[in-house]
Formats: sequence, structure tokens, C-alpha cells
Amino acid sequence: MTRAQLRTAGVSQDTIAWNAGRHWWVVLPSVYLVRRDTPTERQRQIAALLWAGPGAALAAATSAGLHGVRAADPGGRVHLLVPAPKRSRSNTFAVARRTTLHDEDAVSRGVLRLSSPARSCIDAALQSTSAQTRSALLVEAVQRRIVTIDQLSEWLHRLRPPDAWFDDVAMAVMVHSHGFHSQGEDWDATVERDGELVEAGVVVAGVTPHRLRTQPASVLRRLEQTYLTAAKRPRPAVRARPQQAGLLTPASAVPRPEHPSLQGSGVDRLDPRATSPGGG
Repeated sequence: MTRAQLRTAGVSQDTIAWNAGRHWWVVLPSVYLVRRDTPTERQRQIAALLWAGPGAALAAATSAGLHGVRAADPGGRVHLLVPAPKRSRSNTFAVARRTTLHDEDAVSRGVLRLSSPARSCIDAALQSTSAQTRSALLVEAVQRRIVTIDQLSEWLHRLRPPDAWFDDVAMAVMVHSHGFHSQGEDWDATVERDGELVEAGVVVAGVTPHRLRTQPASVLRRLEQTYLTAAKRPRPAVRARPQQAGLLTPASAVPRPEHPSLQGSGVDRLDPRATSPGGG
């Protein structure tokens, strides 16, 4: 239970303070197991959801495992997604990552809220530093019919980051292929992804492979002008995490909100975050 739930139930602040750490297990800040038994994994998951707050969902390897993917290993942590404008944060075993993407297929199982199977698998794979583990996880999910290849492709596309990133002015270059992005849900995902960057304050410059091939000088001039325009505004509070050794590396002290690889651009994560202190 949370401190707020206990107070609503009529438990006094003094009673909470006396029991916390004595007769109750403090699972996470302001989240208590009202006995001294070691929390089970399910109780840790419930506690993490309570700590993360309304709108949170179990995510990545945590939810992939609950969907039945045996290769998913959360590494002793409980991974969560929290909706913007909440911020990414972590505490002991709980890791909450901010997201601006709406997961239409998120599911509820009793008191547990889980990311959709496809997003769970993609997030889990992208957090893994082992190519073998990533392959095993995705292959198992498809072979056991937990997800389809199309569902995985859609989420991989939705989580795709910019093709180039100018960090000093927080400007993103997105290459939109007509053949791949122009139809149905692919185009919807493209528009949503660009919109999410704009919402975070990023200036987005869209280009096409055809223009890059046929009019490179014109594309360069437009990117230069967009850069100068971006430089005139205050830089938003976003951060880019560099790609290391071609691997997707997990966030260290503070989890990042979105994290697919930026092939060839040197960046694999953008971190839109508030600059004010405190949690989300």
C-alpha cells in the first residue's frame, strides 16, 4: 500500500512512521508491505506500479516475461513505462522510463498493467547488450505466437529515432522513404514519431532518399537554414545518448525514455526531461 492509501484508510502519520521498517516492509519510497515477509516478485511488481503512479505499466523484460517469453530476463529489476509528462527515474529495483507513445494494446491482469506483447519484446531486446539474447527473445516470441513479425516491425518503426542529430541545437533529421512510410499504419507511425519529437521541443527536418540522391545541395541548404532557425530558440531540455560499439546499451544511473538504435548517426537515445528537481 502507498502512504496516501494508508492515510485515506484512516491510518495516522505517526502510525505509519512507527511501523515502517519495524513491522512493515518498506518496498519502495512511500510504498509498504504491511508485514515483515520478504516481498514476492508479484508484490515487487505491484509495489513498483504504485510507486510509479497512475498510467504506469510494466515494461520490457518484466512484461515480456509475464506475456510468456522465457528468454526475457529483467535482471532482478522491475521495468516500467510512465506517460509523459512524468520523468524517467529509478529507485533500488524499480526502473521507470518516460514514454510519449500510446500503447493501444496494453493489457490489465488483475492489479497489474502490462505493456503490449510487441512493445514489451522490442523494449526488452533493445535493452539487451547481447545479440544472442535479443535474437532468442524475438524468435521465441514469434515462434510461440506471442507476437507476429508485423507487430514487432510496427513497434520497432515507432521507436525508431532520428537519422541524424545536432545536439547543440536539439535538431533531428528524419529520412522518410515514400516506399516504406507512405502506407497506412507506417505513415501514421511516422507522423506520430515526428510529432513526439516536436512536443519535446526538438526541431525536426524531414528529407527523402530521392531528394538526397537527386538534389543534395538543395537538401544541405535547407538543413543549414533549419539549423540556423533552431539556434535562435532556447535549447529544450533533451539529451542524446551516444551509441557504443554498435550495441544498444542500457541506461545507467537514470533510464532514458525511448531507446532504439541510431544506425550510423552516433546516437541511440533521446531523453526529453524536465529540468526541475523531483520525481515524475
